[in-house]
Amino acid sequence: MLQRSCSVDMSTPTVSELRGGNPLRTMASRGSLAEGEEPGQAVFPPGSRLDGKFRILSVVYAHGFDSVVYLADKVGGTEADKCAVKCVFKERMYGEDQVQRAREEAGILHQLAHRRIIAVVAAMETEQAFITVMPYAACGTLHARSQFKTVTEFETRNFTSQALEALEFVHERGYLHGDIKPQNFLLTQAEDKFVVQLCDFGFVERLGDSGKVKYTGMRGTSGYFSPEMVAEQAYGAGVDVFALGCIVFQLLAGYEAFDPPSHFEELDFDPRYWKHMSPECVEFVEQVLDFNPDSRPCAAACFAKPWFAAKVSEEQPVEKFVPPPDPSLKFHHRDHCPDAFPDRSRSDSWMSPADAEKDSFAPPSRANPNEPLSAADA
Repeated sequence: MLQRSCSVDMSTPTVSELRGGNPLRTMASRGSLAEGEEPGQAVFPPGSRLDGKFRILSVVYAHGFDSVVYLADKVGGTEADKCAVKCVFKERMYGEDQVQRAREEAGILHQLAHRRIIAVVAAMETEQAFITVMPYAACGTLHARSQFKTVTEFETRNFTSQALEALEFVHERGYLHGDIKPQNFLLTQAEDKFVVQLCDFGFVERLGDSGKVKYTGMRGTSGYFSPEMVAEQAYGAGVDVFALGCIVFQLLAGYEAFDPPSHFEELDFDPRYWKHMSPECVEFVEQVLDFNPDSRPCAAACFAKPWFAAKVSEEQPVEKFVPPPDPSLKFHHRDHCPDAFPDRSRSDSWMSPADAEKDSFAPPSRANPNEPLSAADA
């Protein structure tokens, strides 16, 4: 079965529906709370450990197949403490395997705590959904910022350095992300440049002793699949590197590396788009988009490639009929990168170590485990 991130415009649950109703009913006004609902109503079940700690403000994202992301305040917090509350709905999942993967995601994110990976503030499971609270990245995603634009080679290299730092850490911990794409890189701004953090570990997989995962179906997003996955072969962390290569190609050139997606042919370095790129840049793109996973460099090895030591100008000539690089898209290099959320509160009311230990999803508790779940249990 194909398992992938979709962009199906399904109805968005209202806040009250998350508390115990049908999560598939239509929202009255997409992008805001439902008609008749006031900001402040929580998606968390009444009386639960997280009830009353967050105040829902609006819908940030509501076009995914199985999830909705809300913007929320932390009660008693500051402007810097705004959160994204991600709700993944059980009724929209393919089966028990996907439910179990969602249940494990928060625990894995705690294991993968790193400056280049979005943190988990809190998490819980209800009858309706898996709910994860994360810091709110006010600058959105790489996709939102770079769609229909190009980025200079200098700034693309800076972005890539941060993205590779995230992948190197994930892979060293024995996991692969499984859904690398522009939508899964969150941006915050510091000193007029972007800080990058990797998010959405819904397709994360544990690498076996061989460093590979058995092929059980297509996983990820079309346009970022690797050749080995398309060939239905066992695959490793190289699928993440290949997907990042697709992103780098598109940031630099403004068009996709493979058209149609996953139609793997020799890369087209059209001189109109690539003549101002350094030879080291072109070589790097060829290497990370190598069709052979055995010769494709791992994330850690990428930093030793000549591109990261090459002299690259911050300025880039503009060509007629070619999309000019967006001058507002500037990224920190990983070696000189500030914190993504330097002003976020660290008060006792935020998240204690004891809370962190609890924040692996667990099914809602019931007095009699043999009885079916009801809305009152949520």
